[in-house]
Amino acid sequence: MTSKTYDPLSKVTDLKPSIFLECDGTCVSKDSASILVQARVDQSLDSTWETQWQALSEKSGTEIANCLNREKIFGVIGEKMASGGEFKYEKLRTIFEDIAILEKEAITRVERSKLLENLSSENLKAAALKMELRSGCERFFQKIEEKHTPVQIISSSWCGELIRFVFSSSCPEINVHSNELPYDEVSVTTGDIERHVESALDKLKLFREEMGKMSETKHTAVFIGSNMPDLLCLIEADIGIVISPSPVLTGMAKHFGVSLVPLLTALLKDKDWPGSLCHGKRQSSVIYTVSCWAEIQVFIWGR
Repeated sequence: MTSKTYDPLSKVTDLKPSIFLECDGTCVSKDSASILVQARVDQSLDSTWETQWQALSEKSGTEIANCLNREKIFGVIGEKMASGGEFKYEKLRTIFEDIAILEKEAITRVERSKLLENLSSENLKAAALKMELRSGCERFFQKIEEKHTPVQIISSSWCGELIRFVFSSSCPEINVHSNELPYDEVSVTTGDIERHVESALDKLKLFREEMGKMSETKHTAVFIGSNMPDLLCLIEADIGIVISPSPVLTGMAKHFGVSLVPLLTALLKDKDWPGSLCHGKRQSSVIYTVSCWAEIQVFIWGR
């Protein structure tokens, strides 16, 4: 008995991959916000910044949870998540529009707190060392370098410089779209945030702009994410891949009729690879799940 084989994406005619991804939760397990707060604690030798961040984080989390609960996305705590049946993209987008307002307000509160003030570039470089890449991720980025595969990070992190430090050895030329921490005249952060990617809608806008630049070339946009704010980009991509999807992303997808299909299962069942898997249209109701970076690497480049 012979097992089914398939050509990896990079070897399929006219389907050269361009990769887009989030950093937080996808490439690294630790949230960059908590890493930045710890850098502030280390710089100031004042642990009250951590307490202040916990209060800010809890307020933001509660507001977003209340927004989702108003839509009865998760039902009563402890009950089975409600299934949305048919794909409801416009309703999903409306939810993200409501959440975007809350996210912008949350960033304003962080700025007012001066939580991210007085950090130097060296502080950020030291903080990046604490953001270990998930297993298999570093090898994935080495493969990107070897194959000269286009890659861009679209992240709602507060600090793009921190992300660039994280990838400085494995992918030094990576293009990062993110928020930034501006410096003052003595080269420490002001506590303000240069806002570029505040919400899932900002992510989607940037993603569409970058895909538009690819319209004249034969590239396939692969978006890799893991959390709720990635959902719109995952749906928009030619191929959306979720690595170890968070419970909130899973619940949102189910409620609005988005199918989460294991990538390996899809490949084994596909009789017309890559035709049915790479749908080649925007706003697909199917995104693919993997448990590790190695699965994505094999899918794109083979073993």
